[in-house]
Amino acid sequence: MDFDLHSLPANAAVLAYTEGGYSHSDLGGELEIYARAAGLEVVVVGISAFPSLVAVTDRGLVVSCARGMQHLGLRAGPEPPAGARLEHSPVAELGEGWWWVHPWSLDLPKPEVAAEMRAWFAAAAAARPG
Repeated sequence: MDFDLHSLPANAAVLAYTEGGYSHSDLGGELEIYARAAGLEVVVVGISAFPSLVAVTDRGLVVSCARGMQHLGLRAGPEPPAGARLEHSPVAELGEGWWWVHPWSLDLPKPEVAAEMRAWFAAAAAARPG
């Protein structure tokens, strides 16, 4: 990685939230799978055996985070992707356009969950600083 994540003011809130934290290994795994498929770089920003992670564009903009155990943060714009059915809610404390997305659903078949997660990460990969 050839950039300092702290150099972009748009990254400040999400880095303050994730740095020094942990993420459940399954949650971090979900971020890694979908972020890499969307062409994003995955960066460890936490500490512990299962550190928190962020996904970063080639411009150094943090567009996703995994911290804790239940949901991913995604900078996907002012509205969720069309047809979004996974549990999601806006995250004002991370900034404009950020959403919590629960990547597991008992109500949707796995292929549909995967397709929706790809849509969320495609929106994140196209994000611009807010």
